[in-house]
Amino acid sequence: MGALIGFLGLAGLVVAVVLLVVRVFFKKGLGYKNIGVLAGVALTLFIVGLIITPSTKESFNAGREAGQQAVQQTQEPKKK
Repeated sequence: MGALIGFLGLAGLVVAVVLLVVRVFFKKGLGYKNIGVLAGVALTLFIVGLIITPSTKESFNAGREAGQQAVQQTQEPKKK
């Protein structure tokens, strides 16, 4: 989920830069204030996406621990 938010933020930043270039050279499109708001929201999404996305080492360790717990549960004799 965090990676999706980060990707949307990155895509929003690219769109904001393209809109800014169009505005500067062709004098058409959104105003500077609207482009700035878009860039700010996109940057915020990108940063939040980076923060909430777990690192690969954490994901690997969490998966390994879950696998070890599952093996231990299946190897324990069932009590009646």
